[in-house]
Amino acid sequence: MGRIYPAIIMSDAAPETTPNRPIPLPWNREPRYWFFVRPRGTALPSLNEALHSAGLTACADGFIRECPRIWGGDWQRVLQALQSCNAVDAVDVAVVGGEQAPTIDMLSSLTIPITKINSIASNLWLGEALMKGEITCYLQPVLSVRESIFGYEAFARTRRESGDIMLGGAIVNAGRALGIEYALDRHLQVEAIKTFSASGCGGFLFVNFLPGFIQRPEVYLEGLSAHVREHGIVPKYIVLDFTRSGEEHDVNHLKRVCEYCRSKGYGIALDDVNSVAATQSLVQDISPDYVKLDMMLAQRAKEGTRAYTAVREIVQICHQKGVIVIAEGVETEQSFTSLKSLEVDLFQGYYFSPPVSVEEIKRSNMSKAQLPGTP
Repeated sequence: MGRIYPAIIMSDAAPETTPNRPIPLPWNREPRYWFFVRPRGTALPSLNEALHSAGLTACADGFIRECPRIWGGDWQRVLQALQSCNAVDAVDVAVVGGEQAPTIDMLSSLTIPITKINSIASNLWLGEALMKGEITCYLQPVLSVRESIFGYEAFARTRRESGDIMLGGAIVNAGRALGIEYALDRHLQVEAIKTFSASGCGGFLFVNFLPGFIQRPEVYLEGLSAHVREHGIVPKYIVLDFTRSGEEHDVNHLKRVCEYCRSKGYGIALDDVNSVAATQSLVQDISPDYVKLDMMLAQRAKEGTRAYTAVREIVQICHQKGVIVIAEGVETEQSFTSLKSLEVDLFQGYYFSPPVSVEEIKRSNMSKAQLPGTP
């Protein structure tokens, strides 16, 4: 599991236990849902029989079925019925929420591609987790060369009914499938700030951001700043960790967003930087406070390799501009030693600690606290 480093305990504040008010959800909010299946021609007897076996009843123009709010399992039965008679491509399907059965005119105008319904149905667990306030943040320490804690990066986690822990990537992908990327992005940022504040951990907090969602940074950031103020955190201790894009128009948009965020006192980190050319361009255009090496590049940086040379040049470019370099995904002592020899400034990875809950961080710190490290 690695070495869980002590947190920087600043107070004895207990973690907040009141769940968040749920964000607007398009597919989990109604008490019941209705499936409507309409054949694109005359329904064959085999289709009629299959749909009846899946609990649908005949209505004008098609078949309808009422199902509960958690409708993923019911949809699987309908899908299997359609597959059993090779009718998946021969019908139109609508899924509509509401107490009362929708009218046929309403259903006919709300049909959805079956591939999209499949994607939504398989990701309804995220909507349930959000409604119940079960999305939590884990923290992974970011350490200096001397292995003292500089800060933490926040990672989203939730546990499904099966007991499986869903990681941040799965949560973000599920949000995309449900069409709630923007609201989810903000929700996770707020959870990260609340968790960091309630934990009593000090140092810097790295919070992931997707700049493509931010069309008006002055509006978007004001909402975030309100939560930062509410939880008593000074903006300079919040580092906005931006996922970059290699497309030129995205770099221009990223520059505008970063400039505004910096004007409000936030730190700026550029994530997943993986080449010397990208570093030169981004450091020149964006002037970040931190550059985070692409995990695969950092892990391949062994003496005598191209990755080693690339990391050395990236570090040189960054240090000339006063930019701090962070290596993620440090999993072995050899990797840590190699990256230190390249004068990388900060480190995080399973060699030190995986992302862990606030409770586990506190349990690991039963005696002395460490002061924030400096690169």
